[in-house]
Amino acid sequence: MFYSWKYNFVGVLLLCYCFKGQAQILYGLTDGYAGGDSLVVIDLSTCTSCTPAGICTDQSYEMEVLPNGNYLIAMGVLEVCNPSGGAPQFFPAPAYVVASAGGGLYYYSGPTVGLGLYNSNTGTVQTLGALPSGLSFGSGGDLFYVNGVLYGMVLNANNLMWELYQINTSNPTLSVFLATLPYFVVQGVTTIGNTVYVLETPVSGTGSVISTYNLATNTATPVCTFDIFLFSLSAIPAGVTPLSCSCTTNAGSVTAGINTFCLPAAAQVPYNGNAVLDGDDLLQYILFTNPANPLGSILLQSNNSTFAFNSATMQLGVIYYAATIAGNNVGGNVALNDPCFDISNTTQIIWRPLPAVSFTVLGGNPNVCSGECRTVVASLTGTPPFTLTYSTSAGTFSQAFSSNSGSFQVCAPVGAAPGPLLIQATALVDAWCTCQ
Repeated sequence: MFYSWKYNFVGVLLLCYCFKGQAQILYGLTDGYAGGDSLVVIDLSTCTSCTPAGICTDQSYEMEVLPNGNYLIAMGVLEVCNPSGGAPQFFPAPAYVVASAGGGLYYYSGPTVGLGLYNSNTGTVQTLGALPSGLSFGSGGDLFYVNGVLYGMVLNANNLMWELYQINTSNPTLSVFLATLPYFVVQGVTTIGNTVYVLETPVSGTGSVISTYNLATNTATPVCTFDIFLFSLSAIPAGVTPLSCSCTTNAGSVTAGINTFCLPAAAQVPYNGNAVLDGDDLLQYILFTNPANPLGSILLQSNNSTFAFNSATMQLGVIYYAATIAGNNVGGNVALNDPCFDISNTTQIIWRPLPAVSFTVLGGNPNVCSGECRTVVASLTGTPPFTLTYSTSAGTFSQAFSSNSGSFQVCAPVGAAPGPLLIQATALVDAWCTCQ
């Protein structure tokens, strides 16, 4: 989607945009599998992205990468965390947006604070002063620093249009309005050298658009479009190696199709034995109800490929789905928010009841004399067609039935001694199961 920003203004220096020698790699944030925020590596040269890691919190608004590789996160307060582990450090600065000014300095702002400065070299925060009335940074918009000047893109007080401001860092109250921008949702802004990148959510449609923004002409040129929804954008300081997108974890595959199991048998997931795991991975099996949302509809998650039927949570004749999953082993289970989490294809599981039969004598008279016959009605439960094998004193017989009810003749042998005439079902097969 293309946006042309047609409003012109004066008083802004013409900038030279130069990509030579600058890596076109950015970080973004998006929601992960389990609701936590995940870091996305964006390659602007190929318009590709991957999700190599989670971050330290699941409630961030903006993020910047510090010169030492740690993350500075605006989440209503400022948080500094080491993605490799360790206790995070919090600062009581009500920050929703942050922008790198270089040299380890980061400006921040939020809906209840004017402008502040975080110094990563000293680990201190400083309040610089209030912003002009009506200028406030909430969950949208962002600050960005380019050519020695701090700017802000923010939704105006009437929540009607997005506006561009030049922020006075010496006296924030003197910050000035520069231009009105066409209406769309500014999710984040960052810079590589003197190139300004704007992350925007289209007014219509889904996904995210990253554009280069020209301050001199107040225009934007789309660079990449992504299907995923990103809500933050940050550059990577020189000297910090971007995370790798490579993942070896592979959950393998299962044999697709419908797998029918007859009670009381347990279901066996037809795993093909072809998973690839790294040193801290675990392979597990899941049974779920919605193939469009496997992780949101898990009934059972197990290290074993066998699933027993549970009448309290399952129904006979209903299709369930099974797959293998692989990822980091956390507390004995696969971590569903592992950046390298993988899930196999899906196979179908269905449980059927064993068929059953009961006998009654047609007419209700169970007495029969030597050499006489009676009609016996078979009432069958299960799924037709049926094959019934039964035995009497006259021998063993087999009969097919196309419905849940049928009949057959039973005769007392000539010369048989008085006594009971036993009819016994020895096997019953329906469309799915065999009862013996």
